[in-house]
Amino acid sequence: PEIIMMELTIWQSAIMSGAFSGVMAILATVLIERLGGALGGVIGSSPTTIIFACFGMSMAAQTKLDLESSTYSVPLGELIGAAFLLIWLKLPQYVRKVPSKLQRTIIVSTVSLVVWLLVSAVVIYLTTVLNIKALYYGITCYILQLAIGFFSIARWKLPAPKGT
Repeated sequence: PEIIMMELTIWQSAIMSGAFSGVMAILATVLIERLGGALGGVIGSSPTTIIFACFGMSMAAQTKLDLESSTYSVPLGELIGAAFLLIWLKLPQYVRKVPSKLQRTIIVSTVSLVVWLLVSAVVIYLTTVLNIKALYYGITCYILQLAIGFFSIARWKLPAPKGT
């Protein structure tokens, strides 16, 4: 049988992507409720909603390379987000002797931005100088994000709501 493809406008594509992403966000919330804040949070923070956003990106992409470049960078953004959260969670306890709250905030903000800059520089180096495909660093970033999440659960036993 022949598959009939429907042409969607950019608005239809955006609405469908947003609606499906919203459903995934709700499902992630249910996972957090059912599995508890720690395990459900790690699973829920994986890039599940991006699957449907990719549908919208594919509609807007002019070439396959455009689509690959935009989607393979998503796990990098997720990893940087996880690193930011980890820095803001753990670093303040190491700078608590700094007398001024403003100075502590500046220190934590600066470290966060330096980490972001270093990770970005490494990715640019890997993709341009070493010519490593975006797919490989995307998969690596996703695995590292999961590792950070599970390591954080095991290492710090952070308080989280229990599952139902």
